[in-house]
Amino acid sequence: MSPEMRRIRSTGRRVLASIVGVGRGLWLLPLDTTFRTVGLRYGWLTAFFRATPPPLMRGIGRLRAERAAWRAARRVPAYGRFLADADVEVGDLLPLGILGHLPETDKQGYVDRFGLLERCVGGAVPFEGTTIDESSGSTGTPYNWIRGRREREVAHRNIAFFARYAYGDGPLVTINAFSMGAWATGFNMSLGIMRHGIVKSVGPDIDKILSTLAYLGPTYRYLIAGYPPFVKHLLDEGARRGFPWADYELHALVGGEGMTEELRDVLLERFTSVYSGYGATDIEIGMAGESPVSIALRRLARARPDIRRALFGTDARLPMVFQYNPLIHYLEVNGGGEVVCNVSRPHHLAPRFRFIVHDAGGVVDLAHVKRVLAEFGYDLDRDQLHEVVA
Repeated sequence: MSPEMRRIRSTGRRVLASIVGVGRGLWLLPLDTTFRTVGLRYGWLTAFFRATPPPLMRGIGRLRAERAAWRAARRVPAYGRFLADADVEVGDLLPLGILGHLPETDKQGYVDRFGLLERCVGGAVPFEGTTIDESSGSTGTPYNWIRGRREREVAHRNIAFFARYAYGDGPLVTINAFSMGAWATGFNMSLGIMRHGIVKSVGPDIDKILSTLAYLGPTYRYLIAGYPPFVKHLLDEGARRGFPWADYELHALVGGEGMTEELRDVLLERFTSVYSGYGATDIEIGMAGESPVSIALRRLARARPDIRRALFGTDARLPMVFQYNPLIHYLEVNGGGEVVCNVSRPHHLAPRFRFIVHDAGGVVDLAHVKRVLAEFGYDLDRDQLHEVVA
């Protein structure tokens, strides 16, 4: 093939990609408007979830993730170079099916190789409304993660919606016991939960938590947010000091690490409800959360090894079970059994695609869960699970 023909063919591919990309963007535009609108109100969003079949939601979520990845490949300097180094020709990529052509990314292979500005859209950072979170450094090196205003607003709204879903819409006083400072969870948890009620951010300080509870008294409903072992330690220390736990209505929101059902059993001796959230500073907090159904499903799997194997395989560990919104987080699983994350929203300052935080896990659709349970005589729609694990 002559050089001229190669240039014509390459140009044709770029034009075709541009046409398909524009067409896809125009097709998704009404849906984007719909998602942004229903996402502004809790009632609108829950009604949308109830009315939309899960397979349709996941399909649209993949389309949104593909469009966002296609844009990032062209607009994020570091990501374009990363793909080029992996022999992925950006000019040949079409939005449809792009995720299947993208290599996985992680901190070592992507974040460590490129500077902060290079990993941002346009290679620049808008100063107003931008924050930098720091991960805990549990792997040995703390990482800095930059986030723009729009992505933080959506994350905070999702946290508030989850709190309302899990704990109701009545008056709620939250005591945030997650670590404060530069760490993403504590800071963003406060900003999110304050949309749902009163918040006092004290960090993991037992003296301040107990004094706050004593000062405000047992009139209010309380939500204690913190790491699972710390919440257990708080109960034990309060009991040692003679704190009147029985006088208070307490709820718990835990996260940051896994939690066993045995620990939940202990916490439920004092807490009315205990829910866990899933997220990662590397990507976004509040990516998924437990629900009454997911908790009941996990507790049934604990009680029934046969159902556990049918749902989760032969792994000796009982996995945590979360539900997530596939319209904003498109999750996959790689050959090594690790969760692969894509944020589908188009307004991330430093987008990451096919990103792995090396969490082992899987994705199971609701229809499969219902089929498995039906084989064992359970109907998820009739709430039999709650009767079994009560």
